[in-house]
Amino acid sequence: MTENLLMTLVAAANPGFYIMPVKLVVFCLLLVPWLWACGWADRDTRITRMPREIWLTVAVGAGVAGLLVWLLVPIYLIGLGIYVVLLSTVASVYVMQRNAKVVPGARVLTSEWFATILERKRDRSVNLDAKLKLYDSQKQPAVLPVDGTVEEKTIFNRTQDLLYDVMWRRASEVDLSPASAEELQVRYVIDGMVVPSDPLERPLGDQLIDYLKELAGMDLEDRRRPQSGKIAVDLAGQQVDIDLVAAGSTSGPRMQMKVLQEAVRTRLAELGMLDDVLQAVRKVTGQPKGLVLAASKPRNGLTSTLYSLMRDHDAYTQHLMTVEAAPEADMENITQNTYANDADEDRVVAGVLRRDPDVLMVDRAATTEAARRLVEAAGSVKVIVGVSARDSFYALATWVKTVGDPAAAVRPLTGVLSQVLMRKLCPDCREAYQPNADLLRKANLPADRAAKFYRPPKELTDEKGRPIICPTCQGSGYFGRTAAFELLVLDDELRKLIASGAGLTQIKAAARKNGMLYLQEQALRLVMEGITSVEEVIRVTRTK
Repeated sequence: MTENLLMTLVAAANPGFYIMPVKLVVFCLLLVPWLWACGWADRDTRITRMPREIWLTVAVGAGVAGLLVWLLVPIYLIGLGIYVVLLSTVASVYVMQRNAKVVPGARVLTSEWFATILERKRDRSVNLDAKLKLYDSQKQPAVLPVDGTVEEKTIFNRTQDLLYDVMWRRASEVDLSPASAEELQVRYVIDGMVVPSDPLERPLGDQLIDYLKELAGMDLEDRRRPQSGKIAVDLAGQQVDIDLVAAGSTSGPRMQMKVLQEAVRTRLAELGMLDDVLQAVRKVTGQPKGLVLAASKPRNGLTSTLYSLMRDHDAYTQHLMTVEAAPEADMENITQNTYANDADEDRVVAGVLRRDPDVLMVDRAATTEAARRLVEAAGSVKVIVGVSARDSFYALATWVKTVGDPAAAVRPLTGVLSQVLMRKLCPDCREAYQPNADLLRKANLPADRAAKFYRPPKELTDEKGRPIICPTCQGSGYFGRTAAFELLVLDDELRKLIASGAGLTQIKAAARKNGMLYLQEQALRLVMEGITSVEEVIRVTRTK
């Protein structure tokens, strides 16, 4: 018996194989698709704006759970089957939801997608994908690299993808800048808000910048100094100009794009003014002489308003001229003049006035000399001057300080128009609600006219509780921008008050006595019209 026990212990001590090599190889091979799918989902959720954290958690959790089941179930093939079914189910649900959100050409695992993959396997060459028409700085169509290399075609396609996305998402500005040695950071400005986009891998992103520089007529060899140029795109028959600025840095090239908005080309009635404000503005600007200030904070549409005020005059019966640092658009039958710097502005203004304009617009009065010259000219000419200020009263204070003499500054002044840009609610997904009575009272709004307000939807879901992304606003709740306008009309009493050196409180009280509505009150009228939300008004009118 002792010998049998010893023999058993010796046998147990002998090394044996507890894992079959074939099963281990299969196990390792099936880890690869899961890890690849997790990485792909990470990139894809950024592009399609699926809930990234949720789906990555689901993908990783499903894989870990499947592996544990596979390892713990005694029967190898059953564990393998559970692992495959679990991952396939998660992948299928994700693909169905993301395909429902994207355009047909961006869908995956469809018959068209498989056909494209098979075609690529048969022909390893890159097919050109011209989503939009592209024009160089001379307004000539960009040459398609039909006989180009794979690299040239790839750069062309990625440029098309980027510009198409810019147009589709209504971006007004784009910034391409080095984020690391492997990526270029891509950021859009959409409806005044900075929105990150999918990064571009390097060096392809650097080559894309070079391609755009060449189209814009820039020097490819100069990679340090800032350069500027212009291209244009045509999407569905609508041509849009894009200004480009490129510069170099120690970490690599950088490019900024500015899409020339149609607002710069619009007329006064198309800016979004409420009817009573529009009529009051036209009454002020329609006088044959005098001075009008137009003001806003930076990046709040001041140029658009200045251009629209000029277009509201008859360019065929009146001599219209402008003095600008850098015109943003050509205005038909309006003579646009430029100045090099602040010191040069007064010289240009003097030269323009010698040509007897009926209406003169100056983008800003940079010096006291230029401001005083404009005050003198306003005795016989209609003068419109831009001012960087947050409201009409700060614009007035800035103007008085620039002129240096309160009495002289307000003598020809007939009105001060100020504005603030705000996002408009998406008409397809905005949500109605009953406003709070306290809010109406604090905002001095009539309760009988505020039956309901609108706001962005809290969360759109289908009948099964799954999130729905609005195709119009891409889930932001807002679509496009408008402006609220504040008009300070000056009468003799106000001019005397300002000339006497009265404080801001006294001036505002006198303006209120004349029936003036302040900027935030004008913005809240847009809330009552269902155009924007209370939250948006608070965001854009709060003082920082």
